[in-house]
Amino acid sequence: MIKKGLISLLWFCVSLAHANDESLHLYQAYELALSYAPKYKAQSYKTDATAEGIEQAKSKLYPKIDLTGSGGKYEYETYYNGESTSEMYKTYSLSLVQPLYRPEILDVIEQSKTRYDASREELSQQEQQLGIDVAKAYFKVLQISMEMEKLDTQKIFYESKYQKILSMLPLGFSNTIEMLDVKANKDKALVDYVAKKREFQAEKAKLERLIGQSVHQVLPYEGNYDIQKFSKAKSLWKKRLQENNKDSKIAELSKEAARMEMDIRKYEHYPKVDLVVSKAQNYTNDLVAHKYDNKAMVQISVPLYQGGYTKSRVQEATLLFHAASENFNAVNTQILDQFEDIWTQRESLLESIGILEEAKHSAQMYLLAIRQGEKEGTKSQVDILEAETKFQSMKSELAITFYEMLLNELNLLALTGDLSLTKMQQIETMFFNN
Repeated sequence: MIKKGLISLLWFCVSLAHANDESLHLYQAYELALSYAPKYKAQSYKTDATAEGIEQAKSKLYPKIDLTGSGGKYEYETYYNGESTSEMYKTYSLSLVQPLYRPEILDVIEQSKTRYDASREELSQQEQQLGIDVAKAYFKVLQISMEMEKLDTQKIFYESKYQKILSMLPLGFSNTIEMLDVKANKDKALVDYVAKKREFQAEKAKLERLIGQSVHQVLPYEGNYDIQKFSKAKSLWKKRLQENNKDSKIAELSKEAARMEMDIRKYEHYPKVDLVVSKAQNYTNDLVAHKYDNKAMVQISVPLYQGGYTKSRVQEATLLFHAASENFNAVNTQILDQFEDIWTQRESLLESIGILEEAKHSAQMYLLAIRQGEKEGTKSQVDILEAETKFQSMKSELAITFYEMLLNELNLLALTGDLSLTKMQQIETMFFNN
């Protein structure tokens, strides 16, 4: 309950901060999602419920104490005098059963702890997956914003060029074919812009659904694209993957729980020993009835024949253990494949960022040269718009690729089990330095 209250307080504080600053930071979006996401909350409740299983298992070590009572009309006839008797009869009993030899209980306790550990790992996995979902939606909004800027620049350029050609047609400096070609490009730029605007609204709505409140503006990246900040030490990432991947840990704990279940079911072949102590008090006029019954005994139960039930349960548990073992191997293979895919994408993105930075620099130099030419009278305003369109295109491509690189970093952190709110805030501080 305290944890739930802290989450609610966190959600309120982040919401208030977001209201005061309309630009939503990535880590703020993650905080809001952690406080709001129903699926994450559901897993949190499941984890708390699993913890109760430990207490239930431990309770089997303690004595079971019952107080029972009964009462009603009691009619009987005795042999020794042949008289019939009718009376109100009451009896009370207090009993205690203390397990003395039940070896499966200790294994059940350990199994409950293992299942709780697995549930905690599932909660952590859910938390990290939520971080990836938020980052994908957040960066998608930023990427589409950059694409809209690029398309808006193209739209302005083609509109200006179209108007210039229209003015040149009566003078014979242009022709209908050239005019129609530019008009087609102008119309396409407008259609693409409108479609991208709709896509922007859809992705923004998706982000809002994840965090549970409206988004006015996300914080774009402004700064140098320093790829040296991204670690290229593949061996270190891989080592961390093998140590801390959540899927692998969950599969390993599930395998261990299955092994314990196999041992627990084997104990069903063993005898069970309990200490039984009871005290009963009877209120009756029956002269030969016991006024009280006090008992203290050791009760031994030895299973002799159950029709193969226990043997079948042990075999079932053994097969489930083998299944869990194979699943553990499959999961480890799968996460290695995922790691290689992410790392291959990482190398490709790093190379692309380097190339796009050169292309952006060239486009910027070209734009400066065209502006200088316009001052000297050798270039027109349309030429400047064309150069600005090329520069904006390179700028957008570089930003979009950089956002993909940031998402790649977060995917690696999630795969190695290290993605957290603190990590996300560190990444934002490192790169979003505006």
